[in-house]
Amino acid sequence: MELKTRFVKNLQDETGEGKNGTWTKGTFVTTSDGQYPVTVAFTIWGEKTSLVKNLKTGQEILVKFDLSSREYNGRYFTEAKAFAIETAASAAAPAVPVSSAPNPFDPAPVQDTLPF
Repeated sequence: MELKTRFVKNLQDETGEGKNGTWTKGTFVTTSDGQYPVTVAFTIWGEKTSLVKNLKTGQEILVKFDLSSREYNGRYFTEAKAFAIETAASAAAPAVPVSSAPNPFDPAPVQDTLPF
């Protein structure tokens, strides 16, 4: 899955020791634009935690992630695990020059004459 959103903040990284060695888990928060903004906290693991270190608040990003849920004592907990982050600059297509001259093939604007 992927979500186009705005970066809000990076939370403190967590580290620990496991059977396979040291692990690092990062959490960052994003919010969407629109009338009803949605806030999402993503987790990111290992060396990929460095992907969010240089992001600035309000920066538009594209987050690619997987959702997973687990059950504990009859309750379910869902996690959004990010595996790739693209900034607007890296995801943007090349700019197409825009001409300010009117197009002679465009029809004349339609006048709305309805009384309501």
